[in-house]
Amino acid sequence: MSKSKGNVIDPLHLIDDFGADALRFTLAAMAAQGRDIKLSTQRVEGYRNFATKFWNACRFAEMNDCVMVDDFNPGAAKENINRWIAHETSNAALGITERLSATGSMTPPTAAYRFVWNIYCDWYLELAKPVLLGAGRRR
Repeated sequence: MSKSKGNVIDPLHLIDDFGADALRFTLAAMAAQGRDIKLSTQRVEGYRNFATKFWNACRFAEMNDCVMVDDFNPGAAKENINRWIAHETSNAALGITERLSATGSMTPPTAAYRFVWNIYCDWYLELAKPVLLGAGRRR
């Protein structure tokens, strides 16, 4: 993009259209040392859709009285699906922490995106719906 060529994307317009969080996450996901960011409205829109999906997943959990338990023991969970997501969450957190501590690595937003979209929303929530909405509610 070049101001002299007139092909600059105004960040204030992106914020108006897609929200500040979508723009922040886009910039964080695309940032890397020594690399120009190829910003596009489609990419910001995609991350806005991600934020919306994540918001809806959190609302679903809240509507089903899912709360964080301070002394949660994944091994004591009664449902296999809950033990599985606890394991996947631990793996994702470890992977993100390792990426953050690696020199020059800017992939934590991408790793978080993959976990939330591909594992939590696409698999866990869909598999948990029958358990959460069923008569026998065990956690």
